Amino acid sequence: MCFQNLPIEFDADGTPRLIGSPDAFGYTPVEIDRSQIEELVKRNAHVRDVDIDPVTRVAGALAFHAVVDLQQRRVREANSVASLFRGYEVILKGRDPRDAMFIYLPDLGVLFVGDFIMPYIGAPFVVEGDLQGLLDAIDVVVEKNPRYMLHGHEPLTRNFSSPDMLAQLKTNLSWLRDQVLNAIRRGDTRAEIHQANLIPPGLLSGRPDALLPYLILREHVIDRLYHQNVGYWQADLEGLDHLGDSDRAELLVDYLGLSEKQLVKAAEKIAADGKYELAASLLESASARFGRTEAIAKAERLVYLKLMEKYQNTDPFKYILYSAKIGEQTPAMAASE
Repeated sequence: MCFQNLPIEFDADGTPRLIGSPDAFGYTPVEIDRSQIEELVKRNAHVRDVDIDPVTRVAGALAFHAVVDLQQRRVREANSVASLFRGYEVILKGRDPRDAMFIYLPDLGVLFVGDFIMPYIGAPFVVEGDLQGLLDAIDVVVEKNPRYMLHGHEPLTRNFSSPDMLAQLKTNLSWLRDQVLNAIRRGDTRAEIHQANLIPPGLLSGRPDALLPYLILREHVIDRLYHQNVGYWQADLEGLDHLGDSDRAELLVDYLGLSEKQLVKAAEKIAADGKYELAASLLESASARFGRTEAIAKAERLVYLKLMEKYQNTDPFKYILYSAKIGEQTPAMAASE
């Protein structure tokens, strides 16, 4: 097996060894005294045992057991148990999980890739993300050329499924990066870059399995590059002022003389044209002035359900945010007989 970031070397027979250690699989067991933990659980209702079992995976069931303090929001104890394992659980004991983002089992042709290609180039709510790091990681996958790639989420395994497809995706993303950076230097706004519908040469006539992965990643690559290369004052004057929904409501109601009924009717017409984001923006402004009345709430529900429908297979973060706006919970799938 290959641990891409661990300090591992192999002898002539292929036996792994931690650099500086004679035994790659050696570790010092740590005895855990559970008496204090058990006493905490007995005395405090906010200290709970949490068991997630089983967590299925490719090489046997995995279980997680934890003791959590709900009041202090702390994990007091955590353990994982594997009924079957292939060895990497031992070599990773006591190490940072980031030491082995990729785990390769050459005898099976399986490469565990975790969330290295989670399509947001970093979490969308924080300042992080490195497109070049993603492209470099794709090079590693292509070099290993596994028969099977297992991601941290099933849709990723389904859509980003082969080294050959990833090689083409890297070419497409490199082209996209050049286009976005050129557009930023021209002074294009982020909206203008998105509306340009950037399609790499040969994408539509190339590998069919490379089309959807590119489209899934494109929006977030543009957003991340724009955020990393543009200051807080932008070409369309965004950032120079601090106008919000109440200011836009003032424009619509006090200066243009529109009523709640007219705003809702306009939002419904916009939604009928498939411009759901624009309709949602208008309804947010209407809510800032009139509150979430029955008419506004009804229109909002339709618009956000359409947005959930639009992004349900490509952007789970958007799906979650849009569902939260209307308090729409996704019911669990019924167990099949």
